[in-house]
Amino acid sequence: MDTALLESIAKQMMSSNTVIVDEKPIPVSRTSKHRLRTLPFTMDGRECLANSSECDDCLTVVSRALQAGRKPCF
Repeated sequence: MDTALLESIAKQMMSSNTVIVDEKPIPVSRTSKHRLRTLPFTMDGRECLANSSECDDCLTVVSRALQAGRKPCF
């Protein structure tokens, strides 16, 4: 799992309507019910779907691990 890619996607999703993955812009969409930001992307040959709720959680975990001097593990 590419943690650097996940962190980059999470940061970009929270601040932009377009995310750059592998030098390609991917538009961020929103769900109709909860208005969560969503983004389909490919990682290690697998199709993935990120949403803003998970990204918030991911950034929190990464931030806490880095503050404690550890490498985040997923």
